[in-house]
Amino acid sequence: MNDLNEKIQNLEKKIESMIEKDRSFKERLNKLLKYSFSCFFIFGSLFAFAQIASLHIFTDGEIISAQKINENFAYLESKIATASGVGVDSLEVNSFLEYNISDNDNNN
Repeated sequence: MNDLNEKIQNLEKKIESMIEKDRSFKERLNKLLKYSFSCFFIFGSLFAFAQIASLHIFTDGEIISAQKINENFAYLESKIATASGVGVDSLEVNSFLEYNISDNDNNN
């Protein structure tokens, strides 16, 4: 009978230990998820800011240079090509822009 009681007590201790380990695991997992989400949010924000910061942002009354506009187009073209996995033929884009710009210059 004593042997049975000892086995029951041992099993109860093991169950309590398992419950404590489970509780500890859940607490660590919650912390990990919180920190992971925080890091994801911070790095995502930095990435978004880096994308915006790479474009030239013009203000009212500022003289715009063709070089800055072309840099914006080149930047956007590279981002689109990277995101879609499909390249854009720069020659066609530049020819199209030159054609439209020269047409507008001749009309004015």
